[in-house]
Amino acid sequence: MIIPIVAAGLVIILLAGWLVSTNGRLNRTKTALQAEQSQVTKLNGKVSSLSSQVDDLSAEENTLQNQNDSLKAALVDCKQAANKATATFKVFIQSVLGNASLYDFRTAVNEADRALSLCRTEANSNGAI
Repeated sequence: MIIPIVAAGLVIILLAGWLVSTNGRLNRTKTALQAEQSQVTKLNGKVSSLSSQVDDLSAEENTLQNQNDSLKAALVDCKQAANKATATFKVFIQSVLGNASLYDFRTAVNEADRALSLCRTEANSNGAI
């Protein structure tokens, strides 16, 4: 009768030891999982922040691209105004030499004035001047 009671006692002791050991491992695993979940939450916050920054930079890129396009248009208009001013000077020289009329000179001045006005309007619209 003593042998079965001792055997049962040993089985109970071994089972209790196994349960305590398993419980300890489960607690360590649970703690590790909670730490990893916390890390994932932090990383998700960082990803969200970076995504927001990328969106902001994309919007800024579009704004800068639009300003660049507008400045290029103003540059073209201002180059045309400079060419018209040069042409006006040439017509003035030709009129002094008698090769062009006063009407030709006035027409060249009006064209140069329109081109300069267009240049100023385009440059003012994008803040260049």
